[in-house]
Amino acid sequence: MNTTQEDMRDNAGTLRIYRESTLPLTITESTQVDARQDDLMEIASPDGRSPSHAFRSLGWRWFAIVAVLAVLGGVTWMLLTNVRITTIIGLGALGAVFAVLGGWPVLMASFQRGREERGARRDAKSQLHVEERTG
Repeated sequence: MNTTQEDMRDNAGTLRIYRESTLPLTITESTQVDARQDDLMEIASPDGRSPSHAFRSLGWRWFAIVAVLAVLGGVTWMLLTNVRITTIIGLGALGAVFAVLGGWPVLMASFQRGREERGARRDAKSQLHVEERTG
């Protein structure tokens, strides 16, 4: 691991080795960064601690599956009832516009939350350390 040692000892006598590498994180490092990011979000964000990374991934996965099935189901139903393809495209575009306009506040809040999470992740990566007990 590409690290540089900076002799920075905390009150418990822990030597912190800060990571200064652009290499991909190991599984252990990624787990440490996730936990630290959650702690930073709890402190800094007005929304507080976000759901766990596994829960968010699961939520997005289900959202994608349901959205694809809903679109395919709607298009299939329209084709089976002899609706013209131009009507399907027009209604799809109109539905997309209404969805974006109706969800605009939520969309903007999610963009803000994303910026907060990226900042917290960047801070968590910069604070990533391997702890060694000194005797």
